[in-house]
Amino acid sequence: MKNIAIAVAVAIVLGLGAWAFISFDGAALLNKGTATGTTTVATVNGEPIEESEFNTLQAQVIAAQGIDVSTLDASAQAQLSAQIVNALVSQKLLQQAVASSNITVSDADVRAELDTVKGQFEDQTAYENALAAQGLTENVLLAQIRTELTTQAYLEQELNLSAVTATEEEITIAYEGAVTEDTPPLEEIRDQVEAFIIQQKQQELINAYIDELRAAAEIEVL
Repeated sequence: MKNIAIAVAVAIVLGLGAWAFISFDGAALLNKGTATGTTTVATVNGEPIEESEFNTLQAQVIAAQGIDVSTLDASAQAQLSAQIVNALVSQKLLQQAVASSNITVSDADVRAELDTVKGQFEDQTAYENALAAQGLTENVLLAQIRTELTTQAYLEQELNLSAVTATEEEITIAYEGAVTEDTPPLEEIRDQVEAFIIQQKQQELINAYIDELRAAAEIEVL
């Protein structure tokens, strides 16, 4: 959870698998490792996505999810790479939309979010080690947090995500569809089930909105 708390500031687009794969030689990119480079892997409305961006997100996803790349076959490597590029394209689309909206967030809000991230670690050393493990500095993390908060504000403005709710029927159906002999009674985990449903609905709204941005954009995967 601690690594993911930092990685989420990078992967603004939730759920790397939420969008259809883009057809390209993902395995070739993955096999290039994490060396920085200036090769452009895609363009979005004329703006490049560089290989270094791909490598950074790839490294953070691998660290956050505990993926052992050496165990992946060519098909799985290509799939992972395609998901990462797709996420970067979606992220770029959102960044462009946010930039055109002139929405901003305060320094105080950014620092407060950083304090929340830090609070998940035992001490400063553990926090710094987690940053280093994902190739981040605190300044980079601050910039990513600012981007994430700005994007959240933009999506709230466009999609009214905070108004999304879950009905009692939806909660019951979701619970009954996942219940096992070890599952606690619904009354004990109702809040978690409700939150899960709301998150799913919000993600569906975000996915649909990004699909709209994608349909109107000029995207080239190289």
